[in-house]
Amino acid sequence: MTSIDTGGLSAEVQAILAAGDERDAAADARDAAADERDRAIDLAEMLDAESSYGAQWSQRRAAALDRRQAHEDRAASRKDRWALARRLNSLPPGRG
Repeated sequence: MTSIDTGGLSAEVQAILAAGDERDAAADARDAAADERDRAIDLAEMLDAESSYGAQWSQRRAAALDRRQAHEDRAASRKDRWALARRLNSLPPGRG
């Protein structure tokens, strides 16, 4: 994540942005855990002489792509939150 200067933003706006960043970090952690589980399943399946290794690759590939797209969406959402925060912070009190 790119660090953005919060100087000049109200405490309320900074709190909203921080909460969004925390949600993004939690989602990124879930995605990393899912990737790790996927690698563990893959290894176990590959080492199992009785398995039909690779039979579910298309579903697993789709899940990995979904995680990547979700990450890209979170990055775009973060930029949108910052743009909105800067806009709201520039409005006179009572107008945002």
